[in-house]
Amino acid sequence: MIKITVTAPDDLFSLDEFVQTSIQAVNDTVDATLVDFNKSKATFSGKSQFQFEVVKATGVRDKRISGSVGTDNENYVRLNEGFTIPPVKNKLMAFRSGYNAKTAPGVIDSKGGGPHGPRIVRMSRRGPTRVPARQFDIAISDKNTPRFYKRVLGKR
Repeated sequence: MIKITVTAPDDLFSLDEFVQTSIQAVNDTVDATLVDFNKSKATFSGKSQFQFEVVKATGVRDKRISGSVGTDNENYVRLNEGFTIPPVKNKLMAFRSGYNAKTAPGVIDSKGGGPHGPRIVRMSRRGPTRVPARQFDIAISDKNTPRFYKRVLGKR
């Protein structure tokens, strides 16, 4: 029989040090994620103002170290996932001629925008309008996941 045994050196890392490094990396990533989520809602106003729920890691639970940032705010979830504006069946519609979106799909930012240009009055809009999913959650995860692994694996 041929047998190869691979054993990590005793001085590679201590388990306690690895757990503490992981907890700190999770919490740093939660903080960075919160900053990014707040950037994505910077131009929300009125009833759309809300706070994100933040859960920090405190130790190992069920063999996991985890933290989270999230919201169930209806407006934010709809914008993140995309939605359809149904056709308007009024006799007349009044609206501005142009519109600049405050957010863009896959971009973790929010800038000034909204309607602009002269007011127009038209007959009702026939077809539905699709608002594309912004996918803030995916963009933020894609940005922060590599940073998390670099923090955990880079501190040995």
